[in-house]
Amino acid sequence: MVEKQSELDENQIKFLHQFRKGVRNNYAHYNLNHISENYIFSNIRVRDEATKKESIVNFRANTHPFYQVYAKNNIDKKTALKNFKEIVDIVIKLLEATDDIYSK
Repeated sequence: MVEKQSELDENQIKFLHQFRKGVRNNYAHYNLNHISENYIFSNIRVRDEATKKESIVNFRANTHPFYQVYAKNNIDKKTALKNFKEIVDIVIKLLEATDDIYSK
């Protein structure tokens, strides 16, 4: 459907499809596992209580629900404003095109 909107350029159409697939669908269904699947916690200090040994590890966020929530918050901080600005630009462009149609 969005392809029929000639007011949008190819990059904007691509962005909207990626947004729908990667953001909207996951957040609409609140799929934390999918949202956090590529998020990796790096250089985390872990202590083995039995041996008292400490080590530095990396691990995927989707290994535990608690980590998924924490990762989602970090992902949101990094991507929400960027996505919002891109969507605002697209909405403004479409509203301007609509205004041109109705003002004739």
